[in-house]
Amino acid sequence: MSLNNKFLDNISYDQAIFTNSLIYRKIKNLNNGYDIYSLVRLDDRFVWSKTNDYHMNNNITTEEFNDLQCVNENGKYLTIYRLYEGMATNLMIYNSENVLVWNNLNIPMDINNIHTTSLLDIPSHIDLTKEDECLQDEPFEMNFEPLCGWSNLLKREPPDNLIINDDNDEFIKNILDDEPLKRNDNFNYPDTDDEKSVCFDKELFVEIPEVEYRSDPYDNEWYTKDEFLEYYGGLTEWKNQEPKLVLRRYQYYNFSETFKNLSNRRFEFLFKKYEKTFV
Repeated sequence: MSLNNKFLDNISYDQAIFTNSLIYRKIKNLNNGYDIYSLVRLDDRFVWSKTNDYHMNNNITTEEFNDLQCVNENGKYLTIYRLYEGMATNLMIYNSENVLVWNNLNIPMDINNIHTTSLLDIPSHIDLTKEDECLQDEPFEMNFEPLCGWSNLLKREPPDNLIINDDNDEFIKNILDDEPLKRNDNFNYPDTDDEKSVCFDKELFVEIPEVEYRSDPYDNEWYTKDEFLEYYGGLTEWKNQEPKLVLRRYQYYNFSETFKNLSNRRFEFLFKKYEKTFV
């Protein structure tokens, strides 16, 4: 069903939507619109799960979230109370599979002594595998250049000291016809099969220090392995400060801070994918 539904547009984000068997809600998205979430059981707990498969007609009702409280009965079902002036007047048993019926309480019940929570406190969930299917239908416009670049970048250019004049008609014809260039006898082409024959104007090398230093986790100063051993009496701190471990801790911390507002299941899914990028 399209989200451009006038009936849904008129429902507040503070209202729960009751059908014959499911409870829904609207949540704003990044596209200045909203998505529909259904209240379902997932791995023995209740979550608001994003869905595109919902059926709503005129046989639905809405309730203000402020007038609803629930009790989670060991993840098997929810007992939902409808409140009036702070007192429970109706209750409903909900497991996302049963027919929804409000049962009247003969005497309004004070639920202040019961550990209840708001339906808004139930975490939201998005099935990322289904989100991937949506992205395939509407791919992003990346506008990247081809990976192999322009074809002429792979062609060999003539050496700078080659002078092209009127006597080089055959050479120019080879260029225009995209034929292999003739070798110039005045240019010394290296034999790429022999690494020793390839000459560099300046030898490149990286000087590696003979003694390794690692940063102390407490004062951030750099010390040798012997200095760690002398100060701490062991090498536990030295091993913990191995550069790859330090990098991982730093990246994991940044990841957790960036995505700390996600639901637990979504965070775990993304973190497992992220962790696999480390070798």
